[in-house]
Amino acid sequence: MDSIAFAASGQLKRLDLEGGVVRKLANAPLFLGGTWNSDGRILFVPNTNSPVFRVSDTDRDPVAVTPVQRGGHHHFPKMLPDGVHFLYYVLGEPEIRGVYLGDLG
Repeated sequence: MDSIAFAASGQLKRLDLEGGVVRKLANAPLFLGGTWNSDGRILFVPNTNSPVFRVSDTDRDPVAVTPVQRGGHHHFPKMLPDGVHFLYYVLGEPEIRGVYLGDLG
């Protein structure tokens, strides 16, 4: 089934294009980017001062997949073609600012 994930009204949601059903996947009060891999896992940043979280497109139990870095804010995760690794940007102190590689394992 084709679907679109999006953020609205402080929540990460999924819209099923066939039938138009919208489902809440997770809270995301200040959505700072997201990405979706082919096996249904969505990475997203729900708020400032939060890590990148993973949630399935069918459940509602987000799990942190990056460490919280003191003085840094995670943004804009981007899934890589292998569906396991991803990039994300850390904004903050010069010594931690930059693009990082993460994995779902």
